[in-house]
Amino acid sequence: MASKVDRVRVRFQDSYPAHYEIRVGTGLLVQAGKWPGKLGFERASLIADKKLASQSARLKSRLERAGAPTGMELIEASEAAKDYRRLFPLFGKMLEH
Repeated sequence: MASKVDRVRVRFQDSYPAHYEIRVGTGLLVQAGKWPGKLGFERASLIADKKLASQSARLKSRLERAGAPTGMELIEASEAAKDYRRLFPLFGKMLEH
């Protein structure tokens, strides 16, 4: 079965980095080890649902084996988790990685 991947590029004005990309789809975990070299990034951040902890740990491991130190934060999936007051501290942690 072919994987379907959607890419969303988030752009910023007057800031660094100028953009980042989000990928959503099937088969991404298998491909993750190729991303750092192919896409040219040196580090990664991962925010995931606590229920997906084992899959997230595998993704983190694959990215790190490919040479991209990866920060990971596991959160409880809920409407409250989408509140900016909860997300902003996570963004700060992502910038530290």
